[in-house]
Amino acid sequence: MVHKEDIVRGLGELGLRPGDVVLVHSSLSSFGYVEGGADAVIDALLDAVGPEGTVMVPTLTGSPEDSPRVVDAKMMRQIMKPILERDPYFWVRRAR
Repeated sequence: MVHKEDIVRGLGELGLRPGDVVLVHSSLSSFGYVEGGADAVIDALLDAVGPEGTVMVPTLTGSPEDSPRVVDAKMMRQIMKPILERDPYFWVRRAR
C-alpha cells in the first residue's frame, strides 16, 4: 500500500522542491494501491510544491470526439494575440 507521505518523499527524492512548477501526466494504477486514491496523489503533489508552486495536469481523454479541433501554434498565436496585447506578461503570471 502506498501512502501520501510515501509519494511526497519520493517526489522530493526525484528533485521536486517547494516553489517548483511541474507538469504531471500519470496513471493512478502505476502507483499500485494508494490509500486515499487519486485525491491522495493530488494532495501529495500539492504538498511537494507547496503554496508557491504550481501543479499542471493535462485533461486529455485521447478521444478525437472530445477534441473537436486541433489547435496548432499558429492558431494559438491568433487566440493569444489580444490577450498578450493587453498583458504582455500573461505567460509569466500563469507560470507562478
